[in-house]
Amino acid sequence: MPANSKFIGQTLAKANLLHNTKVLLVAMREKGGDFVYNPGSSSLIKNETVIVVMGESLETKRVREWVENQ
Repeated sequence: MPANSKFIGQTLAKANLLHNTKVLLVAMREKGGDFVYNPGSSSLIKNETVIVVMGESLETKRVREWVENQ
């Protein structure tokens, strides 16, 4: 997650990152931490959180670009 992202401090449910996509959120990892697979909707997005998604390459690219431009 980019350091200046508007999603930092939000839960996955509130951020609604994957709404209207064909992408599946597989895991999250905080900086220096372990991967959490199938994170719950109450998982908090923090600075430098890594979010792992799975889907068709064009769809995952679209999601990444959208998140980076928010």
